[in-house]
Amino acid sequence: MKRFIQLLIFALLAYSCSAQSNSDNTAIQNVVNEMASAWKAGDGTQFASLFTEKHDFIIYSGYYSKDRDRKKNANHQQGLFNSMFKNTVVYFTVDKIEYLTDDVAFIHVLGAITPNGEKRPENPELLWTGILQKTGGSWKIKCLQLLDLELFGNDEMRSRIHESPKTMYASWYKAK
Repeated sequence: MKRFIQLLIFALLAYSCSAQSNSDNTAIQNVVNEMASAWKAGDGTQFASLFTEKHDFIIYSGYYSKDRDRKKNANHQQGLFNSMFKNTVVYFTVDKIEYLTDDVAFIHVLGAITPNGEKRPENPELLWTGILQKTGGSWKIKCLQLLDLELFGNDEMRSRIHESPKTMYASWYKAK
């Protein structure tokens, strides 16, 4: 009987941890979806609301904005939405979510930016890595780093890789 109770407690704990991960996975996926919605709406404030009050933002060229606050993020992103990203949409596919603790996770997200009305590109154009922090029951982005996937525009680079892009970025192709 004692063994049965131990197994029952273990099973309940395992189920509880699994349920927590599933709800957290959904919440983190929603952060990514909300970012795409903010992009489509061209709303810098909505975009910045997905970040912790102080966060780091690193773009593909190496520009490193340390301890950026939401207001600065919103103003910067709004400027981009009003200029170079005007009338564009972004497509995102979450590739990986891994929990470092109960309230810290990192994610890899594949993405592409297109003009409004264009279909999702065949290949991803960017990869972003995020560190998310759960505070007050909500997941927010603490650090985001973008990487331009030059691989798809560079035949020489593609010829030297050891793994197929369709293998490296498999989740992008499955998400079509």
